[in-house]
Amino acid sequence: MTKNNDLIEIIEVLQNSQNNIKVYLVVPMGVLMILYFFSYATLIDHGMYGLLIFEVVSSLLFIFAIIKINQLSFGIIKFRFKNRPPYSDVLSSVDYIEFSKKPEEIFKQIERQRQQSLVL
Repeated sequence: MTKNNDLIEIIEVLQNSQNNIKVYLVVPMGVLMILYFFSYATLIDHGMYGLLIFEVVSSLLFIFAIIKINQLSFGIIKFRFKNRPPYSDVLSSVDYIEFSKKPEEIFKQIERQRQQSLVL
């Protein structure tokens, strides 16, 4: 039973790390987009169209990144924990969609995959 609890704790650690990465990515993007919004009129008034285009394009990229934040943060988690054995085993068994479920559900899915691989 302790092995089950250890696996659930590993999943929780990974999910907490993913949530922290989401916060560390989205908050600066949001702050920058707010600053960009208030600087658009000034840039137009001063004729700084190159900087205006840069801000518009980067804002669009930020919006795209925010939409894909789960994939992005899961990719960072996989890269960060790929060489750590207990974490890499879990990450190789799930994808970013399944990783947003509760730790117990992820555990059950991993156990089902392990049982299926033993049968084969």
